[in-house]
Formats: sequence, C-alpha cells, structure tokens
Amino acid sequence: MEIYGKLALPTLAGRPAKPLAFYGTLEVLEGPEFEGAVILEFPSVGEAKTWYESSEYQAAAEHRKAASSFRVFILEGKNV
Repeated sequence: MEIYGKLALPTLAGRPAKPLAFYGTLEVLEGPEFEGAVILEFPSVGEAKTWYESSEYQAAAEHRKAASSFRVFILEGKNV
C-alpha cells in the first residue's frame, strides 16, 4: 500500500479532482467492516472514469490490488 500511495497521488495532478476524505475516522453502522475510505469529487462521471482508467492510475492500482481487497465505485450525485 505504501507503493500504491506514492504512485496514485501524483495521478491526480492536473485533474479536476477534489479530495473530500482520505482515511479519516470512520464508524460502520451497517454492513461489513472496512478499514478506510477515500472519497474524491469530480465534475462528471466521465472525468472520474478518465482518471480511473488512465494508464498512470491503473499502474498504481496494481499495487493496491496486490496488497488488499477493495471496493471501487462511482456514485453520480443528484441534487434533490
């Protein structure tokens, strides 16, 4: 995970991503326990996918995948 962190963070440079949370204190109220979460805000689903699917991020993600089990998802926000 240390290698992943060093490689993943630079992949956000120059991208319209806004970090909202990085492994802060969490309390699971329902569902399976997990160790941490990262929440990034992008202006669109397309821009999030472009970053996630980039060769730079995917090279970093290989280290994450080798180190642990994760859930990665994109949630499109809707104003109500």
